Amino acid sequence: MRFAIVGETADTAAIVASIHNSAEHEVTHAALLSDDSALLASMPGLRRVPEWEDVLADESISAVVVAGDEELVLPPARQIAGSGRPLVVIPSPGMTSAFAYELSLVRDENLVPLYPILAHRLDPAASHFRDLVHGGELGELIQFRLEREIPLDGSTLLDQACVETWLLPDADLLRWIAGAFTQVTALYQGSTDDGFASATVNLAGDAATDTSWTLTRSANPKWQLTASGKNGQLVLKHDGATSILRDGETVGLPNGNQQSAEGDWLDVVPTAIQTFLGGQTEPAEQSAVWTDFTRSNEIVDAHRRSIKRRRTIDMHFETLSERSQFKTQMSAMGCGVLTYTLFGLVAYLIAAGAFAPAEEAPQSQKDRFALLCNIGRAVWLLPLGVFLVSQLLLIIARPPAKTVEEPADAAN
Repeated sequence: MRFAIVGETADTAAIVASIHNSAEHEVTHAALLSDDSALLASMPGLRRVPEWEDVLADESISAVVVAGDEELVLPPARQIAGSGRPLVVIPSPGMTSAFAYELSLVRDENLVPLYPILAHRLDPAASHFRDLVHGGELGELIQFRLEREIPLDGSTLLDQACVETWLLPDADLLRWIAGAFTQVTALYQGSTDDGFASATVNLAGDAATDTSWTLTRSANPKWQLTASGKNGQLVLKHDGATSILRDGETVGLPNGNQQSAEGDWLDVVPTAIQTFLGGQTEPAEQSAVWTDFTRSNEIVDAHRRSIKRRRTIDMHFETLSERSQFKTQMSAMGCGVLTYTLFGLVAYLIAAGAFAPAEEAPQSQKDRFALLCNIGRAVWLLPLGVFLVSQLLLIIARPPAKTVEEPADAAN
């Protein structure tokens, strides 16, 4: 497949190089890159186009890689996906759940594949750790705990943007292993005017194991995920390479290695993209992967609300569809229409009383006034009428009720 890249982050160059150097793909065009772009420096043959619209117009490009801040890349991503071309999305700190929601609508309308690159899902050690956990190695699961230490970067303190940068990928890692979370509780410890010393996010749900996530700064960046069960502990540990320990003893990987190297997952990226975009992945599975990416963004949003309100946030999910979006928009619009109707009625009555012609006025003047009153009523009631008609669309567009099939043995 021939790719273009729109936007850039610190992780973009390594991922794009992995795609370009594979036998299946090549990356030929780039847009929305800075003059000091690391990607342009590492790939001299990459053609930089002045506007992202040039990517949209070039029919030789079969798919597009998107990365960077939401405000910059959402318009081109929406247009490119709307044209039917698949997107490979590199999750970036500047992306929010609004980005995922917008592209979900485009996906539903155009049935275009959207593939978020989630590094841990491609890492052999992380995949083996998940298999061991769900294979019953630990018996009944009690808790997951992910502890991440990031570089000092000139300061021992954190800020909210830093927390969100690391929570986004880790939230998907935890959902992938621990289950679907429905409650988020966030706490920043050691707060000062310049930041805070550490952040903790507790995740819970009826269909998930209780999980905690902590972030601190350290001279030696590393992280480890601990799964605790009634039969012991499994630790997924990363300090330059990723390894698995069972009660302190190293567990080998299926390929015979003791650990996976820092960039092993990059070698899998081209094949994963080919499988996903090449029609080898079922549509339901394609949809599920993008939904997982969306849920991770929602956890970041819920963490933000939890910090602001200083309480646990309950997350309520609905199917991402045009119909659910339509219902939400109609609710907001209804409040505005009712307010407009009330104030419009008051204004109409005041104007009609103030400008009504006297009894001795000529009949032609009274007729003109009556005409103006009729026009005023129409203008006042028109938005309400449009809104009520729109509500009827909910009934007309309602999907048919699903029928429950009886089991074969019951039928017999």
